Amino acid sequence: MRSETTSLLTRKWLVLYLNRNKDEINLRLSLNFIISCLHQHYQKKVILLIDDYDIPLQYAYLNGYYDKMVDFLRNVFSAALKTNKNLEKCILTGSLQIAKRTLFAGLRKFNIYSIFQNQSSTCFGFTTQEVNKMLNSYQMQSYETIVKEWYAGYLFGQSEVYNPRSVLSFIK
Repeated sequence: MRSETTSLLTRKWLVLYLNRNKDEINLRLSLNFIISCLHQHYQKKVILLIDDYDIPLQYAYLNGYYDKMVDFLRNVFSAALKTNKNLEKCILTGSLQIAKRTLFAGLRKFNIYSIFQNQSSTCFGFTTQEVNKMLNSYQMQSYETIVKEWYAGYLFGQSEVYNPRSVLSFIK
């Protein structure tokens, strides 16, 4: 169990960090710092979810500073993900094909799952069976055709999947 002193110290460090100069060195280390604070507070290893990791790269490419952004993100990911004892796992999503040799150089236990691989094609949306099970759970079986018409249609590998956010919003 963590002590109250440790908790207060962590809060003070977070406030100091928030108010600190946001230079490139501090930004490169910020994700690692946040992970360590979360681990210290919850006393559990952190599962980090990074959605659309590639959006800054696309923007940088279009605006002429792609190499600088690759270097920056490589350093952020290296500091936060490489041999981090506070991290259970990290899941990154994005549309750009991941090149291990560039952005993720040096990371170990790194797996890439693509929508084009049959083994992982159903991991990027809801399957028909999953949608039907949800509809049944909420006594909404009569909407099966509408949901299929509106939210199905993504073909990943050999699997037709539904847009998860749209299906959940519909059911809500």
